[in-house]
Amino acid sequence: MVKMFVDDSKVHKTITTEEDRSLLLQDMKRIEEWAELNSMKFNAEKFQLLQHGSNQELKKPYQLNPQTEVVGSEVVRDLGINVDPGLSWKSHITDITKKARKMASWILRTFRTREPDHMLQLYKSYVRPLLEYCSPLWDPHLIGEIERVEAVQRSFTSNIKGCEDMDYWARLKTLGLWSLQRRRERFKILTMWKIWKGLLPNHGDINFRMSLRRGPTAERPLGKARLKGVNTLIFNGFTSSSLALFNAVPGNIKDRETAAGVKSALDAYLSNFPDSPPVRGYSCPNKNSILSWISAGLPH
Repeated sequence: MVKMFVDDSKVHKTITTEEDRSLLLQDMKRIEEWAELNSMKFNAEKFQLLQHGSNQELKKPYQLNPQTEVVGSEVVRDLGINVDPGLSWKSHITDITKKARKMASWILRTFRTREPDHMLQLYKSYVRPLLEYCSPLWDPHLIGEIERVEAVQRSFTSNIKGCEDMDYWARLKTLGLWSLQRRRERFKILTMWKIWKGLLPNHGDINFRMSLRRGPTAERPLGKARLKGVNTLIFNGFTSSSLALFNAVPGNIKDRETAAGVKSALDAYLSNFPDSPPVRGYSCPNKNSILSWISAGLPH
């Protein structure tokens, strides 16, 4: 399959045999020939190869021509997201937290004010967007990765006037902020609502159904692969984890006709849950997901 986006071209194929490798190489050569016929030329220095799976014998370079060999990449940046062969988000989280910390440091060096209004405006405008771009896709499920992302907001808010001696959870309440973890879950719910409404494409072929009590719901894909690691990826991936959150939201919220109405009702609903994100050195009652709080019997 070939996909093109602006000046990027992608070719992908399921590889299970050497014959599949040969067919993919033929496709790549045809694309190169097509480019030459249209007076274009691909930049061989920018070619990247991402190979998933456990069969190492099939993970070989592709000899496109005598001068160009396409070898496997450790990380591929695709539309601003770092993707690795194991579909781990560790590289992406490392990248965005590094950029956000640099931006936060620049703000603290450049501006003398530590007043809450000014600091929050700077944080929301320049730091937080770096940590939330396309977050429903890469939202981490590992506690350590959740802590790494949250640590940026934790560090920045500790510099705000009046919050220096507060713990992070208290700062969130005082400043009227949600944890980055809670915001990512909110984005997932809203994204799934837009898919249900047809405002976003349903690439996951999600089959929604209506319930009188719960409103729109869909069966959560749990994974039926032979390898446990693959099922873990599916279970914690966007479609499965977002549907779990979407299904848990009351029907009277999801039934709203406009995005603004859903956001308002959802925000009021989420305010019923404690927001105690995992933080290194803190004793957390659970993972702080709204699913964890619902399992604990909240909201009453």
